[in-house]
Amino acid sequence: MSEMRYDGRVALITGAGRGLGRAYAELLASRGATVVVNDLGPESVEHEDGAADPAVIEAIRRGGGKAEVIYADLAAEDSARELAREALRRFGKVDIFIHNAGTATGSLDHHLSLHLKGAVWMMSELWPAMVQQGFGRVLITVSGVGMYGSGAGGMREGDDSATGFGENWLYGVAKAGAYGLTRHLANRGKAANIKVNAIAPIAYTVAARHATTGRVADPTGRLAWIREQCTPERAAPVAAYLVHEDCEVTGEVWRAAGGRVARIFVAETPGIEELDLTLEDVRDNTARIRDERDYTVPASSGVG
Repeated sequence: MSEMRYDGRVALITGAGRGLGRAYAELLASRGATVVVNDLGPESVEHEDGAADPAVIEAIRRGGGKAEVIYADLAAEDSARELAREALRRFGKVDIFIHNAGTATGSLDHHLSLHLKGAVWMMSELWPAMVQQGFGRVLITVSGVGMYGSGAGGMREGDDSATGFGENWLYGVAKAGAYGLTRHLANRGKAANIKVNAIAPIAYTVAARHATTGRVADPTGRLAWIREQCTPERAAPVAAYLVHEDCEVTGEVWRAAGGRVARIFVAETPGIEELDLTLEDVRDNTARIRDERDYTVPASSGVG
């Protein structure tokens, strides 16, 4: 079978200085894409492990790939918009946009700005150009925490999950919004050959280490599995496929974790239908309403 390549494509990847973003950038560049590596500048206090961006660029170029770096803080509107505009100015186009930048800690406003608003601000700049060129591949990072909710698994020492919110739910709220953005853009992009999907990766990155530091319980062995099996490189092929020109999938969420690939979806049961529905009808038909057999996966809300 022929090798999947990205020759002539320009890919803008946020949070590509390390971890998942770096793995995505290196894979796409090795297959011919020109990669725009975005991350916070090396002077940022959030770069606990040092400035990773130059190392990414050097690694890609040593391998014969093409890459440039543009520093920007996606939690700030002016900076996020300027990143998109600068990428368009330098290369004349952006074919692929992967919004990977994120953090596991911070306030609600910070989570919303980085995980959700940053993608909105950038897409508002990139979308017209993608429509004009009749091509675009967009991948937005979501999370199982946003799709399923967070739980008490792996409690921190001194944490009372029954009474404390913790920070994980703030992250989940923002990621749930990113799922909604994915669905909206996917429907809007169908007429212009713009495919928009989401990836829900599990990888042992800096953010994951911070999120699990201090955990004292791991009854299912999940945290150990993440540390040992879930490398960024094992998630990268999933992200790369979803932004390839041959990918016809749109509006979907794919899980990538330790070599496992699966689809996550929101479905609707057949339920019941009564024109004169009463409170007792709902009570008496709870089992039918919840019955997951013969579910459907709606393409859209049908509104707007």
